[in-house]
Amino acid sequence: MGMILRADDISQGMFVAVHSPVHAPAMRIGGKDIAMTFSQSDSGEPRIMAAPQPELPVQPGVPLRVIATSFPFVACSIIQPTGSEAGPVMLDLRYVQLCRLDQQFVGTIAQYVSEHIVPEAEDPEVNAAPTKLVQEEIEF
Repeated sequence: MGMILRADDISQGMFVAVHSPVHAPAMRIGGKDIAMTFSQSDSGEPRIMAAPQPELPVQPGVPLRVIATSFPFVACSIIQPTGSEAGPVMLDLRYVQLCRLDQQFVGTIAQYVSEHIVPEAEDPEVNAAPTKLVQEEIEF
C-alpha cells in the first residue's frame, strides 16, 4: 500500500498521503545545493537556471482524500484526526509524489482519537460531534 502512485492510478475517493517532494536536479554552488532547471536561450544556446522549489502544501504522511483530478493537479480534503475533513488542498504532481493509504489506517486514527483523546469542550453535544463525523464519513 505504501508504494508511490502513478498519476493514472489516482482516482476520486481514494485515500492518499504525500510521500515525498519531487526535487529538480541540484548543483552544489558556494556550499549550497541549488536546484537547477535546464532550458535554451532565444538563440538556442543551453542555459542553466535556478529552479524554484515549492513548499509542500501538507506534511508527508497526512491522510488525504482525493476529491477531484485534473492532471497534473489533484484536489484533496485533509482528513482531520477526528475523521472530519478540511480543505481542499491542491497538489501538483510535478512537485509531490503520493502514496495510497488503506481506509482502515485512516479509520484507525479517528477511532484512536475518539477513544483516547479527551475533548476540551464540556458540552456533551460538542463532544459527540467528532464521533458522529467519524461514523458517517469513514466506514470501518
